[in-house]
Amino acid sequence: MAVAVVALIGSTPLAMAIGVGLASFAMNLSRTTHPPGGATALIGVQGAVGPAFILLPVLAGTLVLLAMAIFTNNVVYHRSYPKHWL
Repeated sequence: MAVAVVALIGSTPLAMAIGVGLASFAMNLSRTTHPPGGATALIGVQGAVGPAFILLPVLAGTLVLLAMAIFTNNVVYHRSYPKHWL
């Protein structure tokens, strides 16, 4: 959302509000509400990011969190993560 808002509107206080609002709306639609997602959109618009923002830090952070979740949840013998991918 941040990259799209910066490309269309720029990096103004109004654009920051729109970016956070759109990110919150998308999370609400997908039922994946996560408050740091709104903060990520705010940081992205505030920093006037480009398309590289999607790869670093967003994708890199997501992959690190996924790797830690898989490792942590599979160390304990009675837990298995993920049970299925889709």
